[in-house]
Amino acid sequence: AVCEEIGLKWSQAKSLFEARMLSFNPGASKLLTEKQAKELRFLGVLMATFSSVESLKKIVSSLERPYAYSTSDIYYSWHRHEWLELPQPLTVDNVRELIETLADSEEGEELVKLRKLITDALSRSQSEIQQTHTASPPKKGSQRILFP
Repeated sequence: AVCEEIGLKWSQAKSLFEARMLSFNPGASKLLTEKQAKELRFLGVLMATFSSVESLKKIVSSLERPYAYSTSDIYYSWHRHEWLELPQPLTVDNVRELIETLADSEEGEELVKLRKLITDALSRSQSEIQQTHTASPPKKGSQRILFP
């Protein structure tokens, strides 16, 4: 089912195992574990693109085995010739984690810079909120669009 999903021929999946790239024999079981499916999906998509086991070996040589990676987590930088993590979406939890990491690594100077950026942003935000509340009301029939 995974092979059909990604457009990989069964013979290509077997060649990945024979080349010792897959950590499991895809023909040994009808059902794959989640980790095996992830590994086959990752290598299979690459195999469908490169179509040569040797080219594929070159591309994944810097990754750790088994190759149970997701293309939604990492990407290959053709310019730098290496795999990189995709940037994480900016969330409060990610910012909190960054602050804790900086605090743990004794990067006090970076924390001070971050505090200044946050303070400046809060000041701008407060100023915009005050301007919104003191602005004249919209004319009848018109709409006011506020941007955060």
